Amino acid sequence: MLFVVLSKPSLDVLVRSLRRLTASIGSLLAELPLEPQLGAALLAAATRFGCCQELLTLAGMLSVPAVWASPSAVGGKKALEEAKQKFAAAEGDLVAFLNVHRAWLEHGKSHRWASRNGVHQHGMLRAAEVSQQLCRKLKRMGLATNSSCEGDVDRVLKAVTAGLFMNAAQFERTEYDPRASSDSGSNVYSLLRHMQRGAVAT
Repeated sequence: MLFVVLSKPSLDVLVRSLRRLTASIGSLLAELPLEPQLGAALLAAATRFGCCQELLTLAGMLSVPAVWASPSAVGGKKALEEAKQKFAAAEGDLVAFLNVHRAWLEHGKSHRWASRNGVHQHGMLRAAEVSQQLCRKLKRMGLATNSSCEGDVDRVLKAVTAGLFMNAAQFERTEYDPRASSDSGSNVYSLLRHMQRGAVAT
C-alpha cells in the first residue's frame, strides 16, 4: 500500500487555521447562555461524543440553584445524605445527577416521588425548562441534539472533561494533624493547569 506524504504546512498556514478554528468554537460558545466550560462540554457532546441529551440534562441541572431539597424538608442532614446515596455513582456527582433525572422521569416527574427522595421538585422542573431552551438554541445553531449515549457513561465523562479540563486535579499526598489523636487525614490535590509539564505522573 502506498501513502502520499504531505508536505509540511508553513507556520503561517498553521496560525491562520488555528485562528479560524478558535474563532469558530468561540462564536458557538458566545451563542450559548452558559459558562464557557459548560458550553464547551455541551458542544463536545453534540459534535464529538454522541451524548447531547445527557449534557443538556446536566447543563439544565447545573444552571438551577438547587437539585436537592433542603435538609429541613426531608427530616435533617442525615436523611438528606441517605437520600443522595440512593443515586450516588462511582463516577461522581454529575453521573449521580443523571441518575436522579432518570428516576424522576421514570416516576412521571412526580412531586410526591421528589419529596420522598430528597429531590427539589421546583429545581427539577426549572432544570428541564433550561434543557429545552438550550436544545432549541443548539438546533438553531444547526447542531444535532437527539444523540444519547444510552447509559455509556464514559462518553458523558469524555464530553465533560473536554469542557471542564481546567478543573482536573491530581492527588499529591495526605496530610495529618500531629496534634489530633484521631485524625483521618486530609487529601491534598494540585490543579493540573498549575503543574509543570513533565511533573504529571503518567
